[in-house]
Amino acid sequence: SGATGSYLHPQNVQFDSKLDTDLYDFVKHKTIPMSLTYSPDGKLFVTLSQDRKVRVFHFLTGKLHRVFDESLNIFTQQQQITPQLPNMEFGRRLAVERELERVPSFYSSNALFDESGNFILYSTMMGIKVINLYSNKCVRVIGKE
Repeated sequence: SGATGSYLHPQNVQFDSKLDTDLYDFVKHKTIPMSLTYSPDGKLFVTLSQDRKVRVFHFLTGKLHRVFDESLNIFTQQQQITPQLPNMEFGRRLAVERELERVPSFYSSNALFDESGNFILYSTMMGIKVINLYSNKCVRVIGKE
């Protein structure tokens, strides 16, 4: 006994092969998604992957809508250009983030849509970011201080 049913290609998507999508972005960057969440209207889905990039895809086409790089290297470069935190606090948070990468629960992180589908929320070393998908701007960082 096992699953019974047809596993044919769905008719409601706008691609015939995974090669027609941008899902190979994960292979190209040698990473895997840790989470996948659909928008309330089902038009988009967001993934959070091991390389700390948040990728937003169009569901019907599988094409990338936006990519937000939340890697530790990006935070370090930003800190050197325009300090976001005192150096001691930044160093402490960086050490905590590197330590968290060694813990299995790190890989259960998630990115979420709000109920309107206009915003995504996900955790970073600076706090929980709230991103407006239409303006492509971070509107708030919860827990930064």
